[in-house]
Amino acid sequence: MSIKNSIRNFHSKHRFTPSNSISRFNLPAHSSNSSRSPTFIKLNDSIKSQFNTLVPLLAIKIPTNSINEFKSHPFIKTSILKSKSLRSVEPDPDSKDGSHKLLLLNTSKIEEIPQSTLTYFKENSIELKNWNLELNWDYWNADEVLSSLLPTELSDIPSSFTIIGHIAHFNLRDEFLPFKYLIGQVILEKNLAIKTVVNKIDSINSQFRFFQMELLAGEPNYQVTLWQSGCRYRFDFSKVYYNPRLSTEHDLLSSKIQKDEIVVDAFAGVGPFALRAASSQKAWVFASDLNPSSVEALRVNVKLNKLQGRVQVSEGDGRERIRKSVFELWHSNPLNLPSLKLKLVDHFIINLPDSSIGFLDAFIGLYDCLVDSPGFLECLEQQKKLPLLHCYCFTKKVEVAEMDINERVSQVLKYKIDSSQAKRYELKFVRQVAPHKEMYRITFELPIEVLLSCKKNI
Repeated sequence: MSIKNSIRNFHSKHRFTPSNSISRFNLPAHSSNSSRSPTFIKLNDSIKSQFNTLVPLLAIKIPTNSINEFKSHPFIKTSILKSKSLRSVEPDPDSKDGSHKLLLLNTSKIEEIPQSTLTYFKENSIELKNWNLELNWDYWNADEVLSSLLPTELSDIPSSFTIIGHIAHFNLRDEFLPFKYLIGQVILEKNLAIKTVVNKIDSINSQFRFFQMELLAGEPNYQVTLWQSGCRYRFDFSKVYYNPRLSTEHDLLSSKIQKDEIVVDAFAGVGPFALRAASSQKAWVFASDLNPSSVEALRVNVKLNKLQGRVQVSEGDGRERIRKSVFELWHSNPLNLPSLKLKLVDHFIINLPDSSIGFLDAFIGLYDCLVDSPGFLECLEQQKKLPLLHCYCFTKKVEVAEMDINERVSQVLKYKIDSSQAKRYELKFVRQVAPHKEMYRITFELPIEVLLSCKKNI
């Protein structure tokens, strides 16, 4: 029998169904209709011991000083045991002086060894011996352990989680909740870099964009330090929103920003857009957020990345930040821009997907406060291009996502926005949030009719 078949048989033997799990480990079956509080299962030595098993294999007895020669021999190398974390060479219990070792093969059946290999063994008087390979808890990975521990009525195993620094973050479905501590402890033990395992227990806080979480395993330490795309971040994950799965989108949008362009990031969080834009693209950035914890972390991150000269951090409402940035930039140069730099914003980033579109009314008449300012109209003419808006949003109308998003944006701006009307228009799919919910980024140049209150009816 090959080692793969032995492992498969092991899983088949130890796959815990509701009936045998109760008799052996008292793992209760989960009923979603039960009014009682579920009994939560935790990992213990009794459960771990069930992963001890012996896998029968064949081995050949070889001289200790010829191990490398035999391992590389063309007739032998394809039959040698090759598997994760397993040694292919073991001491020969019959060799008291250590002159011989056992080279493990990948099968327990002689008929599964190639005939050419058997002929070589016979011609060279190589002895075949039986060997029992000992496997224990340490051998199996997290997926293998969970697939053996969780009841068979569960359709899959919760092997997908997000890693934020030393934290593993789950969003477990209800059917996994009776086993949440078990899952957390398995993930903790099988991933050395992970020190804390948490589970999301409610939706994202609508005001400050973070969610409540519970500790499943490990240390109650939510202070995270991590590197992404050349930037260093430090924050308390329990008080802010950060999604490393959006790193590719952060990089993609930042790449659209040119050197010395001015960016307003109205919902900056801990700085994934602001830091990249200032660091890699050498942009000038207004970064703001309503969450005090995010702002605190953002200030720290600006210093960690030595970007104090290019990023101005403020705390407050996103709509207010959008409108204030234009006035402040023109009248007081808060970013300490070079004297020759045109003092108009090049990019607005609106990253609050659940409600971003509702904030777009802040752009209606945005330039009205500057119309009477000396030099403004000349500057506007000189700039040639109007600011780009990058707005992240969700849609549940996934079959007609573009039409849905265009209509909602147009309704708020009171101006027709679509690929035929708007300049530099782009609608970019970002990710699937749920089976019928998707995240997009809509980018377009803000029309002058919006910025100067010369709106056209749709």
